[in-house]
Amino acid sequence: MAVDEPSPEAGGVLGLARRLAGGVFLVTMLGQAAAFGVQLLLARTMGVEGFGIYVYVFTWLMIASVVVPLGQARVMLRFVSAYRAEGHMGRLRGVISNGHKLVGRTCVGVGLAVAGVILVSGGTGSPLGGAALVACAALPIVAWKNLQLAIAHSLRQVVLAKGMDELGIRIGLVLGFLGLWGLQDRAPGAAQTLLLLGGVSVAVGLWVRRAWRSELGVERAGPREELSSLWLRTAFTTQVLLAEVVVGIGGESWVTHPFYRFVSRQIFSHLERILTVPFHP
Repeated sequence: MAVDEPSPEAGGVLGLARRLAGGVFLVTMLGQAAAFGVQLLLARTMGVEGFGIYVYVFTWLMIASVVVPLGQARVMLRFVSAYRAEGHMGRLRGVISNGHKLVGRTCVGVGLAVAGVILVSGGTGSPLGGAALVACAALPIVAWKNLQLAIAHSLRQVVLAKGMDELGIRIGLVLGFLGLWGLQDRAPGAAQTLLLLGGVSVAVGLWVRRAWRSELGVERAGPREELSSLWLRTAFTTQVLLAEVVVGIGGESWVTHPFYRFVSRQIFSHLERILTVPFHP
């Protein structure tokens, strides 16, 4: 019985997958070790109250940086890689441009709204309120950084993105923390540490952005490309939200129901057909 041998193309893909998996595994292990060291340093120097405030606000900041951008990191993973493989560079530029705009507007809006609530309630006098205000300012920065990492992931710059996320941010945070500690002769508080986190996120985001732009050669998208990709992302996001609502109401078995599959298929195909064909005949 003859056994089909893998083609050279398949062997190349498998080899790339092995190298990426090995690099990601190594970076992840180093990142976990670095995370443990950072937690020890912050806990020992900031004290119980300061470290507790930092962890509490940091957790909410991480949750907001995932929820508030409306899944744009997932959209980048879905569309950037597909459009590059298919050669649709116009749509690719539009997706990236619209993603940045949407993340900026939603995160700045939510950050300002939460900051306004904190100011009106008079919570700025407490360490928790001060740290929360800094987190509101850092929300657009962290979400923007996550968007850069997602684009790099979609372009197979996985090890770079994972390394900067797991190691770059933590090393930069430790260096900034120790430097600020030396300048003011006392350990930084929760608000100052979150401010350092925002600065390090800017540096990491700019580094990764430079890497994927040099790989992709992205230029500014035209109005038609932006509008076309905006509606494509709307269709994709609508389908994802519909699936989440269906799962939340009726359980995962509803997702495989023929009616749901029909509705989700119609949502995506209808929006794509009606709103993108005029710009891409």
